[in-house]
Amino acid sequence: MLRDRNILHLWLGTTISISGDVIFAVSLNWIVLEITHSLLWVSLSIISFVSPYILVAPFAGNLVDRSEKVKVMSVGLLIEGLIMSVLSLLYLTGNFVVPIILVGVFTMVSFRQIPSAALNVMLPEMVTADDLGTSNSMFSFAVGVAQLTGFGIGGVILVLFGPIVPITYDALTFFIAVIVIHNMSFRSGPKEEASLSSRFMKQFRDGIHSLIESKTLIQLLLVNMTIVFFGGMLEPLFVGYSSIISGGMASAYGLILSFLTAGAALSSYLLGHTNIRKIAGLLVLLNLPIMGLLMIMLGISNFPPISFLLSFLLGASYPLSTVTTSSLVQIKSESGRIGLVSSTFGSLTLVPSVIGSLTAGFLSEYISVRLLFIIPGFVLLIIFFVMLLFLNDVRKAGY
Repeated sequence: MLRDRNILHLWLGTTISISGDVIFAVSLNWIVLEITHSLLWVSLSIISFVSPYILVAPFAGNLVDRSEKVKVMSVGLLIEGLIMSVLSLLYLTGNFVVPIILVGVFTMVSFRQIPSAALNVMLPEMVTADDLGTSNSMFSFAVGVAQLTGFGIGGVILVLFGPIVPITYDALTFFIAVIVIHNMSFRSGPKEEASLSSRFMKQFRDGIHSLIESKTLIQLLLVNMTIVFFGGMLEPLFVGYSSIISGGMASAYGLILSFLTAGAALSSYLLGHTNIRKIAGLLVLLNLPIMGLLMIMLGISNFPPISFLLSFLLGASYPLSTVTTSSLVQIKSESGRIGLVSSTFGSLTLVPSVIGSLTAGFLSEYISVRLLFIIPGFVLLIIFFVMLLFLNDVRKAGY
């Protein structure tokens, strides 16, 4: 697929921009923990990244559906780069105040929703249905590679150079991505004539209405919300967990995230070479017991190499839901509304992530980090068997 010049540019631009975000995210979470000594603040840091996907994504999806895709994607990346440049200046001038930085991160990731929505809309237009699963796997693999690189060196860069290098690098990646994306020859305009002045809530309701018309998408949403809730719990917990098993070394946090993303990248690559069209829904469901068992084993583990291996396997389970869900949503969305439907789906899916992150941060004040891996792991196993019995549409879903 990368022989296609347009897909190559889209793939490179996505990979480059994400690589900077990852290095910055690793640095930000660790710095927040060092400054505040609180996993609750780490949870708020994570939420500043996640919440725009909930609050802004439907509007961005609607905007993309009604715009020229490459142009609006380039503008979104350009604004992200400008915001990150401002954050860099704040650090250089000694104004690295946690609440201010989190507001800046929220604003930047809000504009990130435009390129993300554009990608979801453009892929089904650029490839056939037979190649859609492979293309989604390829982009998931790109994210995994970018994350693997970023997580692997993020902690080291933070120790050696401080936050300024990750922040500056992140800003530069957006400007480079703009050049790469803007040079695509692919052009796709709006599918329908409509005013962009529609209110956000109307757009959100339109997206929800499109979702509820499909029983499969509703059930798929329920499964993904469950997965994302427990994944949201893991994000702040991994900061504390890596500190426990390493004696407080930032590099251990980077290593755990590296193994997670290495597993996700490998799994995405293998899925791209496998015909998963007929069992896509079942693969999403299987993410639940795999995730539950690995969380239990992580909570029990005291040996860092074992923890890294379990993190790798946990990361490998993620594409079972993310890649297959992307393909199912794109295929089952009404033509001309893929951006709105997929963004609304993603927005609703990520609501539990915020709840899960806050839940973990709050409970960590009263319950050990290890128990917060083990107990939710058993709960996930129970949920899987219930969903396997009752969610027949997802279990049989394919494309």
